[in-house]
Amino acid sequence: MLKKLQRLHFFLQLGIVSFLAVGLSHLWVPGASAQLPNLWDLNSNSNQQPSIQYIKRGNIHIADVRLDGVPLFKVAAAAEKDQVGDRRNILPIEWRVNEIETRLNKIVSSNFDPKALQVTISTLNNQTVIVVAGREWEQSLMTVTELDRQIDSTANPLSDIAEMRAEAIETALLKAHGERQPEYLQQQFSYFLVGLLGVVVSSLLMQQLQKRLKRHWRTLHQSAPGESSPEMTENDTDNAIAASSTDTLPRNPLSRWRLLHCLRRWQWPQLSLSQQRNINLILRFCLWWSQLCLWLVGAIIALLLFPQTRGAGVWLLLVPIKFVTILLGLSISKKMLDILVVYGLGKWAEQDTSLPSIDRRIALRLPVITQLYQEVMHYVVIGAGILLFLYSIQAPLTLVITSLAVVGFGAQNLIKDWIGGLLILWEDQYIQGDVVRINNIAGVVESLRLRTTQLRTLDGELVTIANGSFTTAINLTHQWSQLNLGIDVAYATDLDRAMTVISEVAEKMRCDPVWGPLILEPATILGVDAFGESSITIRLLIKTQPMKQWDVGREYRHRLKQAFDLAEITIPFPQRSIWVEGVPT
Repeated sequence: MLKKLQRLHFFLQLGIVSFLAVGLSHLWVPGASAQLPNLWDLNSNSNQQPSIQYIKRGNIHIADVRLDGVPLFKVAAAAEKDQVGDRRNILPIEWRVNEIETRLNKIVSSNFDPKALQVTISTLNNQTVIVVAGREWEQSLMTVTELDRQIDSTANPLSDIAEMRAEAIETALLKAHGERQPEYLQQQFSYFLVGLLGVVVSSLLMQQLQKRLKRHWRTLHQSAPGESSPEMTENDTDNAIAASSTDTLPRNPLSRWRLLHCLRRWQWPQLSLSQQRNINLILRFCLWWSQLCLWLVGAIIALLLFPQTRGAGVWLLLVPIKFVTILLGLSISKKMLDILVVYGLGKWAEQDTSLPSIDRRIALRLPVITQLYQEVMHYVVIGAGILLFLYSIQAPLTLVITSLAVVGFGAQNLIKDWIGGLLILWEDQYIQGDVVRINNIAGVVESLRLRTTQLRTLDGELVTIANGSFTTAINLTHQWSQLNLGIDVAYATDLDRAMTVISEVAEKMRCDPVWGPLILEPATILGVDAFGESSITIRLLIKTQPMKQWDVGREYRHRLKQAFDLAEITIPFPQRSIWVEGVPT
């Protein structure tokens, strides 16, 4: 498992470094502010842009307008989809935000003169419009609408709102222009190199600590004579490990030199061998995740240093926060559901006390129900977490639906097995401990899971059967069992006397203090069942406790043979007569 995590960590580091190298390779070139292709320079076709994050308030959608990943102000639009021209199936809020951000990015990428920049308010077709102008150009940026005034918390008139947004736009454009100058980029690049050096050094130190912990793990296995010799106790093992050290340690466990020695050797002689192993695994696991978090934080800080990558840095910063929030929310919800389910199952199990002992199946089903509930909740939490995470990052709905369809199509048999497992438990077809026959395979149900049923046959074989692969399951031990015994006697036997002996043996066995509790009802003699080639069959039925029909049957046959011998009743067996011809007498 740790090797897989290390490989994953390596590829994540490689991907982060590659992404940073591609995104920052152009920043060292002087004059890069005009030559660097803007990663967020959007095409005039706004419907090709990625989805934006918005909130819904009544019939209004509200979203932030951003420049270099930093929110400037909020805008509003109607919640209905626009069906006009190339805006078909595009939300008005998406169209509006993308159009404003596209114009802002084009102004920034034009390398305008900051001294000649002017952001003014004008009226066009009775609408308030914000206009951005330079030395030789002019651009209509956005229209301030009545919906924008409605979402403004200050309740200012439309002209005041337009003035405040014009000031925010002018300040953001000047800041974006300054951050794209070669001097600023070179300074930020130097910060990036220092941060990268710190991340690499810290990562190497953590990697060395992991290697030392791994060597210590091997030492624990090699220096554990208690594993190969079961006669050694845990204290003997700990003493052997402590004695293997060549350094002389003070006896005081709080000694400073002893503590330094334990840190240097990664050994804690006062702990048991299993405790040292657990600490070793926990430390390696924490170091691995710390190393991964270090690279992630370093990547976020590096992306936030430069205006061209700041939007990606903000997005990457929000993703872990959303992931952790969703994880914590689902974990708390699952704990609360666990408490409610355990309480409900306890109340359900109380119904068993009012039923006869033969019908008490709920208490037997509770462990299996609890196990299947945990398994179902595990998949539900994973699925809900993935869907919530995709929704939080506003993944395309078509992609989510397509992925679910592909997964559902590929997992048809798996879903069929899950449904079969739920039906088996819901209908109480069988539970763990029952003896069943499935697909001509008979055995004890050793494990009942959501997807499979495992049977242990009489030969000791463990057979795994998918719950969706069969339509008939024969339960031989549901609530009660029955011994169905055919007893053969010779044709010359007095049948009334034979049936009397058979009934007496069954009644004595029912009165026996050992075997009596296993027999639920008096035996039933059905009478003469069949005429065979050399015998007459008498049919006997004995109702027993679940899974006790075989034990009762073996004991009953033993006693019946003794009773037949005393009564001189013959149990026939096949006989063969041989005639020899042509042999002189």
